[in-house]
Amino acid sequence: METGGVGGFRVLGTRDGAKDWQIQLDLQSSFAGFVPLSRQFLDQQHGFIAVGDPFEQLERTSDGGARWDSVPLPSGSTRIDAITFSSASDGWL
Repeated sequence: METGGVGGFRVLGTRDGAKDWQIQLDLQSSFAGFVPLSRQFLDQQHGFIAVGDPFEQLERTSDGGARWDSVPLPSGSTRIDAITFSSASDGWL
């Protein structure tokens, strides 16, 4: 993971033992100086990253990071501090 500018970040992935890296996710957060506080990968294909402080975005991948999708957070959420998933479809905020 690296910063992509003020309030931005990128997720980089490798499939050759860290010889080469590719950008897999490039997002902006309204929180300047952002450091992702919660990320969880269940296996090589499924992962989640919560963005912001408190979390304002939740991103997920089901194809090893080739594509990332935004997951809407529950309406009325005022502060989400952690994510935990037990499978690709079961989780807690």
